[in-house]
Amino acid sequence: FSENILTSYRIYGDRKSLLTPLIILHGGPSGGFDYLLNYRRLADDGRMVIFYDQYGCGRSTHFPHADASFWTIARYLRQLTQLIHHLGIGHGYSILGHSWGGMLAAEHACLQPAGLRGTILASSPASIALWQQEAIRLFNALTPMSDDDIKNVIMPAVIYQNPPEQLVAYYARHVYTLAEEAVHVQRSNAQFAADPTGYHILWGTNELAANGKLADWDITPHLCQIRCPVLVLRGENDQATERVVSPLLSHISDCRAVTIPGSSHNPHEENIAPCLAAVSAFLRDLA
Repeated sequence: FSENILTSYRIYGDRKSLLTPLIILHGGPSGGFDYLLNYRRLADDGRMVIFYDQYGCGRSTHFPHADASFWTIARYLRQLTQLIHHLGIGHGYSILGHSWGGMLAAEHACLQPAGLRGTILASSPASIALWQQEAIRLFNALTPMSDDDIKNVIMPAVIYQNPPEQLVAYYARHVYTLAEEAVHVQRSNAQFAADPTGYHILWGTNELAANGKLADWDITPHLCQIRCPVLVLRGENDQATERVVSPLLSHISDCRAVTIPGSSHNPHEENIAPCLAAVSAFLRDLA
């Protein structure tokens, strides 16, 4: 693709299927697609399922020395559009975005691309400020700390570099609840730890500290521009709480919601069957 970005992608399922293909947008930023690979099972329905690594992570081109101006939503959207054109599916496709990937998916849907049939926003916010408020509330419900301690101890902490036990407890409750990680999740985490540049510049130091370039991101005023059907998916104990996703449900005209019990921010790992069933049913209902 352009801009000296080599995009790595992987396709599951029948490339000649008449069913609308699905593109998976991973989280992070810099998360890589491996941790979402349980969604490859959606190809069992007969459709093509496409995973790709966004620029700066995974098997795509890395830019560890790029300054903050290089990391933009517009560039991520261009990469997605170029992939769609490269695969020749611009006439009809759906997208599933998880967490940060859902933010990208919402931005893409607001552009009203002619071929977009449906969008799944999985564990995704509409406003970073609202996300931050809820994250602090959830954190204090687990391990109450003073504002100063949160600011000085938790906010600067990096999850893969000897994090404080309070942050580990938050992740174990609201981010990833399983005691053991699947191999594909381990791969994503290793890739992320090796090059978290995009995450730290755009998001911040950890899931509670959304203090990067995206800190003021709020797509709520633009959600009315989304014309395709939307599924809002979240886990029962997700850091994407009911309050976090409420603007999506209030401002998108054709929107439905599903909460996956017994899961947090990664229901595709923590309670696989109902998560895949909800997405599969939504995709079947699309024209």
